[in-house]
Amino acid sequence: MTRFSRIIATLFCAIVPSVTGMMAQNAYDEDPVAAPEAVVAAGNARFTVLTSRLVRMEWAEDGRFEDRASFAIVNRRLPVPRFSVKRNGQKVTIRTDSLTIVYNGKGRFDESNLSATFVMGGKKRTWRPGMDDSANLLGTTRTLDMCDGERTVEPMENGVVSRDGWAVVDESTRPLFEKVDADWKHWVAERDGTDRLDWYLFAYGHDYMAAVKDYTKVAGRIPLPPKYSLGYWWCRYWLYSDFEFVDLGRQMRSRDIPVDVMVLDMDWHETWDRSDGVVEVDDFGQGKGWTGYTWRKDLFPNPANHLKDLHNLGLRTTLNLHPASGIRPFEDPYDAFVEDYLSRTDDYDGPKDFIKEDGSKASVPFRIDQMAWAESYTRKVLRPFEEIGVDFWWLDWQQWRQSRYMPSVSNTFWLNYVFFTDMQR
Repeated sequence: MTRFSRIIATLFCAIVPSVTGMMAQNAYDEDPVAAPEAVVAAGNARFTVLTSRLVRMEWAEDGRFEDRASFAIVNRRLPVPRFSVKRNGQKVTIRTDSLTIVYNGKGRFDESNLSATFVMGGKKRTWRPGMDDSANLLGTTRTLDMCDGERTVEPMENGVVSRDGWAVVDESTRPLFEKVDADWKHWVAERDGTDRLDWYLFAYGHDYMAAVKDYTKVAGRIPLPPKYSLGYWWCRYWLYSDFEFVDLGRQMRSRDIPVDVMVLDMDWHETWDRSDGVVEVDDFGQGKGWTGYTWRKDLFPNPANHLKDLHNLGLRTTLNLHPASGIRPFEDPYDAFVEDYLSRTDDYDGPKDFIKEDGSKASVPFRIDQMAWAESYTRKVLRPFEEIGVDFWWLDWQQWRQSRYMPSVSNTFWLNYVFFTDMQR
């Protein structure tokens, strides 16, 4: 990766998660249960009129519907817009001031039984399931790694605006937020496997601003990043010592370069010898040294003083994390983490008490979607770094996309959720 793209990736991964990720962070203040007056039931289908141009459309094989928040949609309790309902046998017609939805009541949604009609540019437009959505103006992408300025390696997700005037947000298979009796307030829950459709139709024509504004009403208000995060960040993939890094900050200050954040890339912790170009793998199949939680004492003999020196220059500091390889026995926080983790759960992946048959300690797999693991991780691994001056973390996750314990959960999304929510806590 080029130096420039690493800097951009740092900003993107650490401060600007996916759009849905950022919005869903604020789930605590929202109500996922819609006002009863906004709901129209029709057999195994349910429609929720959220605005005059935004309607939730559900179909469930078992006729049971979901009122918990999903990863992208956390609030459905909106002022009920004016609308009418007309029934003719199984057929139901819903009319708002801007939109007409017709469902003939016969089975799973498809192009033959469901339609939505609206006016755009003085002409009537009709949407049906399965229509080509290539005119969608797209949203965001999971990562900017390897982005060359013109294209991304990862595909862009669809957004809520389109040249066709309609867009569909499909939450049918996305995980849910479930209320928990803990200060996390909400935790991830997988869907039950029932055949279901959970769609949100945005029929805003070319009124793109209104579509995005109403999206924030259902997806949650977007947290405002701290002011310093909008400034200049220094980042270089380089083997710095504490003296060199602080001296670099002093030189920038002496030259009136308005730097706000100093990024310590992965060599702040123990890494492997890359001089011969051979990358060995660890016991989780990852390159040795990518994951690390132990300061390199030869470069940073007194980390607390180092971070204090940076703060005295008015600089914020972030450390790079590649957390895919969990917590390994040689790491400084290993013992404290294992003791705390075992006190919270007996549902863990590894030998009893993480002791192998030969008496040696076993590595703890990465499992951020388990609340007990995340609780011990934030308290016993991350917090000691924060207490000596680490301001926030660069989540440089480029490993497997989905959780190995909850396959429907995106590791990128859930890491963002856990880290952001932990900062709120």
